[in-house]
Amino acid sequence: MAPLGPGWHVTTPAVVFFSEALNAGSVFDPALEIERIYLREKKPSLGGGSQGNTPPPPSKVKSKVDLLGQGRVVVIRPLAPLLPNVTYEIVMDQGVRDLDGKLARGAGVLGSFTPSAKTSSEGKVVAVFPEPDARDFSRQGEIFAVLDGPATASTVTTSSFYVRKESDKSAVAGSISYPLKSLVGSDTRVLLFTPSAALEGSVEFGVVLKKTIEVGGQPLNPGDKEPFSKFTTMSWKRPSDVKIGNPLSGFPDAVNLSNLASLRIDVDLPAETLAGDRVEVRVYGGDPSTKGEGDLRYVE
Repeated sequence: MAPLGPGWHVTTPAVVFFSEALNAGSVFDPALEIERIYLREKKPSLGGGSQGNTPPPPSKVKSKVDLLGQGRVVVIRPLAPLLPNVTYEIVMDQGVRDLDGKLARGAGVLGSFTPSAKTSSEGKVVAVFPEPDARDFSRQGEIFAVLDGPATASTVTTSSFYVRKESDKSAVAGSISYPLKSLVGSDTRVLLFTPSAALEGSVEFGVVLKKTIEVGGQPLNPGDKEPFSKFTTMSWKRPSDVKIGNPLSGFPDAVNLSNLASLRIDVDLPAETLAGDRVEVRVYGGDPSTKGEGDLRYVE
């Protein structure tokens, strides 16, 4: 979870990591007025005598909430600049669930941070994904960085933000994009690096961010170490295609009670698959016991 502590720009997003992919409807659903992970202004307690004083309830910060990182990362972007020298709390209410319907633990205040009144301070890295020292990261997973202010797009290149193989420091070929949108276009606080091909398996990679990236007209301060973070990939790749091998006439992708018992799944495996490797297939569908919540159930 990030950021923490003082000294952040007033445009700082908050980021919360989870170990499993979340059910988006349990995190936010405007139609149902659900918002279970959010920012709120921390209200100081008011001292009082025998009568005491009750502080006003903390108010939520109007924000845009998105899921990234295959549904494992919540990014909270305030719709307006935060107030300087005011502490904000990152809060998770009860009811957040993963795709299998399991409740997330640790509800309450996850952490807090305080924006600075300085407008000329260097930009900071709020978070990167995969998380530092992550292991068994997908060879085809999203790799992104979240900054505390909008980056100048012309300064974000594959020379200033990239992934490298740590054994020989060779850069991975890839491209940069901005996966989230703001009211005026791409939100350049969130930078996505997409490798041109699947990463090598069981290899340590580094995420590099350079000071040449400008944030709010000031250089980014990624810290003294390079790379900014490291991660290790898993040994295998995802299947290239999964489809029903004996589809019902007129319903090529349908799975229901009439064909579940005899269902055959065709899986196109990557070329490096070895004899003896195990393939597990899950077929997901809506959970009728929590209809309207968006939970899923599966057979394996």
